[in-house]
Amino acid sequence: PMAGKINGALRELLVGQCATDIAALNARVAEQAKGDLLIAYGAINVALHDLLGKFEGCTAGELLGGRIQERLRLYGSAGMYQSPEAYAAEAAEVASLGFTAHKYRPALGPDEDLRTVQLMREAVGPNVGLCLDAHGWFRMGDQSYTRGLVEQMAQDIQPFGITWLEEPFPPEDHAAYAELRRKNIVPIAAGEHEVSYQGFMSLMGKGCVDIVQADVSHHGGLDSLKNILQACKDHGLEFAFHNWGTELETIAD
Repeated sequence: PMAGKINGALRELLVGQCATDIAALNARVAEQAKGDLLIAYGAINVALHDLLGKFEGCTAGELLGGRIQERLRLYGSAGMYQSPEAYAAEAAEVASLGFTAHKYRPALGPDEDLRTVQLMREAVGPNVGLCLDAHGWFRMGDQSYTRGLVEQMAQDIQPFGITWLEEPFPPEDHAAYAELRRKNIVPIAAGEHEVSYQGFMSLMGKGCVDIVQADVSHHGGLDSLKNILQACKDHGLEFAFHNWGTELETIAD
């Protein structure tokens, strides 16, 4: 679908424009494209920086201002549709690979979700971060977790040293995120489902999260990510790269 958008509507919008004036192309897309077109444009923006870097004899990172740190902390991301024991075994395996944090997807029901966290903490010890990607909690039909239950789960998992609780509510429900974050139980993470820069500004400005998550490919490319990172800095928030895609996006991130 994204290739079709790149070869269709975005092709019509961009062919004939100056390829080296990436800022002008960004503005053109921002003014005339919406939704999935903005997502598809992320790949074009990365490619444009890569091409311009080759033309100028430098890296894409140097075009954006150069490297500002030498090391990044990485987490292993896995864990879906397993028993608590299997989640714990997988977390231990990820930790054995050298990752200092592990992300998994809970949605077994409150009691089993809590038991999973307990077993995972026992399996990895006290020094490996545990990140809960809880998007399943609002996608369980009539078993979906209510606001009250999400808050109770946050209280229950807090003693186990949670690195972050990710997307425990529908992405558009900024009010629920802000209410939970005000209670300062565990760090809250979100952002992957925002579809515009304005959405990220709302997420930050309303006090919804401690950790902002974004994808180079899904959120407008390298220039857009640079703007989001600056906004995180301005709001005093942490940032975590997200990846819905392949190894290529990891490299771009």
